[in-house]
Amino acid sequence: MNLSARLLNAGITDQLTAYDRRQTKVFNSCNLAGMLIALLRLAYLSFGSPNHYPGSVLFVNALPLLICGSMLICMFLQFFRTAIVISFLCFPSAIVVMAWLTGDRELEIYLFLYLFFIFFFLHHRWHIILTFCWVTSCIIAVHFSLRPFLPSHSFRPDRTLEIIDYSFGLVFVFLALYFIKYEVWKFEKSIRQKKEELKKLNAVKDKVFSVISHDLRSPIGSMILLLREISESSMTVDEFNEHLPDLLANMEQTSDLLDNLLAWARSQIRESALVANEISLHGLTDQTIRFLERMADAKNIRLINEVPMGCSAYADEGSIKIVLRNLVMNAIKFTGSGGIVRVKSDVTGPYVKVMVEDNGIGIPLNKQQLLFGESYYTSPGTNKEAGSGLGLLICQDLVHKNGGSLLFTSEPGNGTVFSFSLPHQN
Repeated sequence: MNLSARLLNAGITDQLTAYDRRQTKVFNSCNLAGMLIALLRLAYLSFGSPNHYPGSVLFVNALPLLICGSMLICMFLQFFRTAIVISFLCFPSAIVVMAWLTGDRELEIYLFLYLFFIFFFLHHRWHIILTFCWVTSCIIAVHFSLRPFLPSHSFRPDRTLEIIDYSFGLVFVFLALYFIKYEVWKFEKSIRQKKEELKKLNAVKDKVFSVISHDLRSPIGSMILLLREISESSMTVDEFNEHLPDLLANMEQTSDLLDNLLAWARSQIRESALVANEISLHGLTDQTIRFLERMADAKNIRLINEVPMGCSAYADEGSIKIVLRNLVMNAIKFTGSGGIVRVKSDVTGPYVKVMVEDNGIGIPLNKQQLLFGESYYTSPGTNKEAGSGLGLLICQDLVHKNGGSLLFTSEPGNGTVFSFSLPHQN
């Protein structure tokens, strides 16, 4: 972290709330701007002014530098409240003395800025009231004072100093209000983002309950009925074996649904971290085909792995397993008896494209735009298989997080090709 960043972030820790961090950054920004302006003003009084001010006057005009330095030290020591007290107590009184000794009533512009600071940095009612009265009294002291502490000899009016005070004062007012506005704008933006995230999480919650109450409840209810029938009857081993495929199918359906539900919820809540490594796409396709072979056999569908042996990608293995499983399951779901599902690949430049191709019923043209929408579109398969509508949304999200994209082409009655791209190498 460079020096300017360290100065702007002095006193900012992980323990502070987002609002406190922004407030601290505004305080540091104003403090550094005030220190720079005080230094330039003191340099003019020392070397550029036609009046030859004595050392006592120059020392008083150096007080803002000392005050700013003290506040900066307090911020590095994480004494934020102490820095606030020094700012509101010492700075206005120093400005009053500076105005009296140099005859610069234009310095009151800095005090007017403190009236804005009161309502940004202070939060307790009595602190605001008392500080407001203190700053107002300092403004009156500067504006209406006869300057009783001027040296015995008089100074010539210094128009350049007046211009410097006004111009620096306006610059300081602008910078201070800009810092406040900028940080408030960022805070409002973060609140809007949090609001959107809460809306999304609320949608996640609603979808989770919907899936649990409908899609998950049905296979579990079927298993309960089947197990109850088995337990309440004197069933032979052969009769039990007849029911076993249905029981296993229900268990697999429930397991797949839970996997998709958990993967989707984690993806939406952003809790799952993806770890990219070199993965074998041929090997993952083989695993997927073996896992879904029984489902394909039940519909007399052939699963063919046409991904070359050496084909690889740089991605998170667990998430790509989910993508492949969902795409091949979808292909099986919408392919009729005797159909074929192929998994192929093609390397183009820095990306490798994986294609899951079937010769099934395809997707109606008027439904294609719904696949990646927010409504979790689903339709029954060729054997009336049900779905939750989560699978393709999960695939799209996981592929995107792995640095790729998911596309499809479909011709009603002639099948569908889903393809996703992944980085070919790191």
